[in-house]
Amino acid sequence: MDYIRQLNAFDFKSAGILPSNAVNIYFRLFQINNRYGLDEQWFETTDEWLMLSSGIKTPNTIRATRNLLKQKGFIDFVAGGASKPTKYKIINLIDVLTINTSTNTSADRSTNT
Repeated sequence: MDYIRQLNAFDFKSAGILPSNAVNIYFRLFQINNRYGLDEQWFETTDEWLMLSSGIKTPNTIRATRNLLKQKGFIDFVAGGASKPTKYKIINLIDVLTINTSTNTSADRSTNT
């Protein structure tokens, strides 16, 4: 996964559809993914760490935010158990952006003829 292209794709895809908490959590998860070089691999972190690093005060907000990120296609996750961290995966948005951009470009060309 190309770091800059992923950030650009996130910016394009998330504009106007994600609240600030979701953007904050996405960047926190993206930072972990990048730090460990886990290109499209699963990684783990705790709700407590996400709360501490993001400034979000409640576990319920973390859970609701990660559910939204999953529903919108930005991440995947498997919730941890009682004392286990949650497993996360950053979805490669570059491919999604490329497909959407080429589809829109083709549609634009057909309407201009």
